[in-house]
Amino acid sequence: MKPKIFLGKRSKFSDSEAIFMISKYGIARVIDITEDKIVEEFIEFEKTNLTLLELATLAREIHQNKRDGQSLVHGDFGLNNTTIYRGVPKCYDYEHVHFGNKYVDLGRVVLRSCKSIEEVETFFQRYNGRMPFISELKEGLESFCDWQNKIRFEKNLPYQEVPLIRKRRLQLARNRNVEELITAFKAEVS
Repeated sequence: MKPKIFLGKRSKFSDSEAIFMISKYGIARVIDITEDKIVEEFIEFEKTNLTLLELATLAREIHQNKRDGQSLVHGDFGLNNTTIYRGVPKCYDYEHVHFGNKYVDLGRVVLRSCKSIEEVETFFQRYNGRMPFISELKEGLESFCDWQNKIRFEKNLPYQEVPLIRKRRLQLARNRNVEELITAFKAEVS
């Protein structure tokens, strides 16, 4: 009996090797990849939000995979594309998977999943055992903003300027402490 299949979208920024590689951290087996689709085995599952610590652990495991010094990244990592499957944290929706800057994933967690500076610290303690240096965090979050702008532009989404406004705020931050940087990054954009 043939397995049921699911056709997922594939971004022009994704990478075939990366998609196959990340599927070991995912729910469904990738069967094939075309120019604009990802053919996966269809698996039914119930969506369960990961805890912040589970997000950090899964992100660390994914990012440990490297090619030419660049991390394997999901490209849209966070609560919307992760779940618990058979008791294990997993990701799904491989549309933007590639090798690149790990902050493409980490920035999304900081922006959407961390509700306070304490949660940002908790996340990074689990992720790599320490808070990043301010310069590393600032540069990484700026990379996240560039990535979000690129994706919003590719998909012709509204508010394409929002990531660039966040990036400008980061650039204007005085780098005195992490809290100032995170506040600049997470502040509402009107």
